[in-house]
Amino acid sequence: MSQQDLHYCPPVYLSEFAASNQLVKINPKFELSKPLQFVSGTYGPFKPSREAVVPLWLALVLKRRQMCEIYPPDWLDAEALQGYLETEREVGHDFVNLPFHFLEVGKMLVDVNDDYLLSNEKFCDEIRALLRDIDTQREEKIRQGLRTLKTYTTGIKLANLTSLEVHSTRPILSNLFDKMRLLSTVQEGQLQAPAMAETQTQDSGAYSTQDQ
Repeated sequence: MSQQDLHYCPPVYLSEFAASNQLVKINPKFELSKPLQFVSGTYGPFKPSREAVVPLWLALVLKRRQMCEIYPPDWLDAEALQGYLETEREVGHDFVNLPFHFLEVGKMLVDVNDDYLLSNEKFCDEIRALLRDIDTQREEKIRQGLRTLKTYTTGIKLANLTSLEVHSTRPILSNLFDKMRLLSTVQEGQLQAPAMAETQTQDSGAYSTQDQ
């Protein structure tokens, strides 16, 4: 394994790591008068039935230990997600403006199977399916956008991409633009070669006339 491979981190992990620092609301099931201090900030004190705001990663740790309930964001609801999906289909090649860590936060909250969020498995499956459908719809739009890059360009308009989409698309676009720049350089060289040959021919003719 090369040194480069050791430092490589898949885009989904980078995006999930960033998403885990998103603040969420919880309902603690424990009491702690002294706030918890972390590098990212100070959270607490905690008291049962008193809403608290903590990073998502801390909420997930507490939830897995059955020490809190996590209040889902307003958009993590079957009706809201269905609305996003329908709008995504209606706007054509554009992208709906979703929360930046939409997919990562949604999946992490669904996977922890929070009692407050998911009262039954059927509802849980519906949320997962809607998240997957929205992701698939947007992924196809990105593919279509990349297919339109048939000539050299310095950019492509992909507004309202989410964090995971940005991380996943960046290496593809970077590689694509590098190849397009190389192709453009080759094409410019091919165009300049006949012009240089013609100039040299004209110069040679001029020298011949002067010699006579």
